[in-house]
Amino acid sequence: MLRQASGTHQSKLRSDWVPTKINSHSGLMHLKMVVADKKVATTGSFNFSKAASTTNDEVLMVLRDETVAKSFAAEFERMWNDTKGFQTVEYRIAQPASTAPAANTSGQAPAKQTPKPAPAASKACDKPTIKGNKNSKIYHVPGGQSYDKTTANVEMFCTEAEAQTAGYKKAQK
Repeated sequence: MLRQASGTHQSKLRSDWVPTKINSHSGLMHLKMVVADKKVATTGSFNFSKAASTTNDEVLMVLRDETVAKSFAAEFERMWNDTKGFQTVEYRIAQPASTAPAANTSGQAPAKQTPKPAPAASKACDKPTIKGNKNSKIYHVPGGQSYDKTTANVEMFCTEAEAQTAGYKKAQK
């Protein structure tokens, strides 16, 4: 599955271990298509969401044309194999802070291990000013062209590094 960096169904994809890639280029993922058995293809504005199926005005075209379906499948494969434009999402189960020591089979008392220091916690600032657009996963800094326009579905950050760690990209000027 190719998708934007954000989305409401990320946890479902992770729990089902669906192979996923996100776009790492400047454009947004706006493509909505399905290919079934390289015989049927769908396209349109339909977002495969509850709102799309219950509230929104949407179009879902079902194309039962093998030539069209194969063409859609070829485009998907091209995008899937594009390592510059799309980055693989690696889902990981939570790992312990340190790995357990190897089993002691010598019969001697185990050697004492020096615990590793915990990483320093980052201090949160009192007034975060960097706005991250949760839909596009793009962050805006004060004074930027779209900073004042970015008001809905926003996540606030104290530093650009914090926004980048959360998976946001900096807005282009």
